[in-house]
Amino acid sequence: MHEPIETTLVGLEFLVPRIDDALAVFVDVLGFTLADRGPAPGIAAERAILATGDVAITLIEAHDSGSDQVIVDRTPRLTQLVVSAASEGAASSTAQLGRLGLPTEDLPNGGAFVAPEAMAGVIGTSTALVVLGQARADGVES
Repeated sequence: MHEPIETTLVGLEFLVPRIDDALAVFVDVLGFTLADRGPAPGIAAERAILATGDVAITLIEAHDSGSDQVIVDRTPRLTQLVVSAASEGAASSTAQLGRLGLPTEDLPNGGAFVAPEAMAGVIGTSTALVVLGQARADGVES
């Protein structure tokens, strides 16, 4: 058995039916800060990013058409769980996830991506797992 890597939750991404309704709750009632709002890069959707302290919440309202990739299944759900790890831990996560039978894609920062379909067998819902690698506090890759 391998030691688990040390991670920090840094982001949650939700697919929502109406972004304005979600913002009314998260911003107007709960007091989170709207850090950014606009078109989602690469997909036919609107995106809002909320600052909540150490964890960013991204809200996505998918459009049914557009020049970018269209999300076919627009069922509201948690779409991504994003964690951060030191670079060596993120790199180790790819091997550990692979040993569990989960197919991973390597990310440019040394991290790993597990597709929603693969994670569905683990957590019962189609939610991607993203493990981001990060440099040490002094800026040197660890």
